[in-house]
Amino acid sequence: MYECFVSSRLAATAILDLLAGRTASLVPYQAEVDAELASLHRAFMAAQAALDRWPRASWRLVRTALLWRTVEGLLRGELETPDEQRGLARMPLRALARLGR
Repeated sequence: MYECFVSSRLAATAILDLLAGRTASLVPYQAEVDAELASLHRAFMAAQAALDRWPRASWRLVRTALLWRTVEGLLRGELETPDEQRGLARMPLRALARLGR
């Protein structure tokens, strides 16, 4: 859902810019989507790779309260990307990234 909201906000801005003559096409929209969502996609892809390779270990990490701090921060808008997480809550993210390699 978050990605849909971000994409729709960026699409509305791009369309308004096009209609107002500030841009000649909607091409900048894709770059904006990539800039805002790329790190989130990287984190999801790393988690998916970890779950595919090491399902039990990854699932245990995903279920930890530390990882859910990151999820809650993303849902509340306190974090824009998982990369912004600091402290102990970053540990399961790093572990998932290593398992996904």
